[in-house]
Amino acid sequence: MFGYIALIVLLSGSLIGSWTDIKIREVSNWLTFGLIFSMLAIRLGQGIYLGQYVYLLEAATAGFLFLTLGVILFYSGQWGGADWKLLTAYGIGFGSLWGEFSPLFEPIWPFYLTLLMNIMIVSVLYTLPLALLYALRNKRVLAKCRKEVGNKEKLMMLAGFGVSATAVFYTGESVLWVFSLLAPLYALSKFLRPIENTYLTKLKKINELVEFDIPVKDVKVSGKLIISSEGPNGMTLANLKQLKKLSKSKKIPGTMLVKWGFPLAPAFPIGLVLSLIVGDFVIAFASL
Repeated sequence: MFGYIALIVLLSGSLIGSWTDIKIREVSNWLTFGLIFSMLAIRLGQGIYLGQYVYLLEAATAGFLFLTLGVILFYSGQWGGADWKLLTAYGIGFGSLWGEFSPLFEPIWPFYLTLLMNIMIVSVLYTLPLALLYALRNKRVLAKCRKEVGNKEKLMMLAGFGVSATAVFYTGESVLWVFSLLAPLYALSKFLRPIENTYLTKLKKINELVEFDIPVKDVKVSGKLIISSEGPNGMTLANLKQLKKLSKSKKIPGTMLVKWGFPLAPAFPIGLVLSLIVGDFVIAFASL
């Protein structure tokens, strides 16, 4: 019963978040934090009903791991602020497989790793082809993409693979291969950056800007930096007020080009549904 409740709540909230992410590239805090607290409440309800709190502990552990990974991806510029909050909610709600669900290919490792892998796979499958299509339309952009993935990124990927291989060899835990994906994901985010800055932008009026919008270029007035284009947090409410004042005084233009990015929120519900129905892609491919 609790598993179905968690699924309905999480999918309903995620579909709303996916819609707003596609339309305005924003998922509100009330929705993401609401999902986090809802998943905690459902897990607590399960513990009280069964008289066992081990599931709550598992959920909290998975949620913390997802939170840590999400924050790393956020501050490294790969994900937006809403993405790590959604990931945390998913870790709490489905960090372990509820008894109500029986995937075709059940994982041999913790379910949260299967869920994480599937979300990552889905996000790459629908962003990478679109990114390549954009890049191939403009040779200069494609050249910039290649330049972004330099020797440092290639060394990181080799190092990640080597560390994971060594860990798997000495521990026998094949799940540690997951960590070899971090460096390629970082390299992919750098590859996509020129595409996002060239094609995935939107011109907004100053009074249309919202919290967390990120300008394509640094906003400077008389040589003083007002808002950085590199920071992951984007604009604050204080920044928005300041920009409106600067626009009224004609110190900045009345419009601003902001990063639009790829909407990642849809990858979460799709990844979850695939995890619950199909199960683990690694085991599915291994069984072919």
